[in-house]
Amino acid sequence: MNNELLTQIALLIADRDPNSRDAARRRAAAALANPEADYFAATRFTNDQIVAQIFDRISNAAEAVVFFQTHPDKRIRLEIDCNGGSVPAALEIAQAIKNHGNVHAVIHQSFSAANIIAAACKSVAITTTGKVMLHGARLSVNEVTAKQLREEADRLDIATEQMADALAPRIGHELVWNFMADDLDHYFSAAQAVEIGLADRIIDAAIEFPPRPCNRGDENIAVALLQALNRLTLAPDTVAALSPYFTKFAPLGELGISQRA
Repeated sequence: MNNELLTQIALLIADRDPNSRDAARRRAAAALANPEADYFAATRFTNDQIVAQIFDRISNAAEAVVFFQTHPDKRIRLEIDCNGGSVPAALEIAQAIKNHGNVHAVIHQSFSAANIIAAACKSVAITTTGKVMLHGARLSVNEVTAKQLREEADRLDIATEQMADALAPRIGHELVWNFMADDLDHYFSAAQAVEIGLADRIIDAAIEFPPRPCNRGDENIAVALLQALNRLTLAPDTVAALSPYFTKFAPLGELGISQRA
C-alpha cells in the first residue's frame, strides 16, 4: 500500500461519518495486518469464521490462493471493495474460492474483474450503498507498437469471454454479453445488482456489522499508520487537514510528517 493511500485511511478514521469510518477501518485493518499486501488481507479470525478483504486492484493470485488453501475448514466472509484488475488473477482466485466451497462475499464496491471473484462465492450479499460495475476487458496502454496492439486485442477478447463465462452462471450468457459487448461501463445499485442476479440479497451494514463510534483507539490506529510511513512529505492542504486530528497526540514532526514547499 502506498503512502498516499495510508494517509487517506488515517484521515478517514478520524472522520466522524460512520460509513466513512467503517470503510477506513476495513482498509486500515488490511494495512496493519499485512503492510506489504497489494490487494488482499485477512483481518479478523474468530472461532466461527475468518474475515478477509479484496481491495484496490487485483494484481496477482498467489497470496489469496494460498490463504484459501490454508483454511479449508473455515467459513470465510470476503469483503469486496475493489476496482478490478487482472482477469487471469481473478479467475485463479475464483477457482480457489470454488474449491474451498464456504466463502461468502459482501460487496461494498465490485468493479470489472472483481465480479469474477464475487460470482465464485457460495453467497453474495451487497450493502445498501454497494455498487457493481460491469464492462468488457480493458487495456492500459503506454508505448506499444501496432503489432503489440493487435496481439493485446486478441488477449482482451479472450479475457472478455472468460469474464462472461464466469458471470453467466449468475445472470446468464445473454444478459452478461449485453453488458460486455458495447465498450461501456455499466453501473448497478444494490437493488439493481440483486434484480439481475449479481447479488443474492441486500444487507444493512450498519445493522449486520454495526458501526462503532469514533474513539481514541481509532485515532491511535491512524497515528500508528502515519508513524509507519517513514517521513511522509505531504501537500500543505493535507497537512492542514491532518493537524486538528493528530497534533493533540503528537506533533506532526514527531510522526515523521513534513510539508512540501
